[in-house]
Amino acid sequence: MFKVKPKETGAKVLKPDGVLLNPAGEDVEPTTYWVRRLRDGDVVKVENGAADNGARNETKKQGGK
Repeated sequence: MFKVKPKETGAKVLKPDGVLLNPAGEDVEPTTYWVRRLRDGDVVKVENGAADNGARNETKKQGGK
């Protein structure tokens, strides 16, 4: 398994079951569906903790804690 999230903030990416991918990222099986989404640039792989760190960095940029 590997973790992916939408490449663009606010982008909506459907999982094979028709449910939206969590914007913070989700663990997915390395199927042809997800390999294709990666290749097409719809999603990016997330390293451990990277999705959460990105959200925290955005808050800091906006003057939050």
